Amino acid sequence: MIITVYINGQAKEITDQTSLATFIQQLQIASGEEDNPKSIATAVNEEFIPRTAREQYYLKEGDHIMTFSPITGG
Repeated sequence: MIITVYINGQAKEITDQTSLATFIQQLQIASGEEDNPKSIATAVNEEFIPRTAREQYYLKEGDHIMTFSPITGG
């Protein structure tokens, strides 16, 4: 089954049962970026999803995904 999710405001069709980790990996590969999950932070429906939870988070119809640079520093 195909579902529609929104990545940074743009609609994207994906198969259901796609994890957030897989989706981010596919985006990085498609854009020519290095497949490095540490290089971005993610939120779904305005809720931060830590990198360690992305594999267990399955995207649902209508989810709004935001990607952004992680905050680092000391």
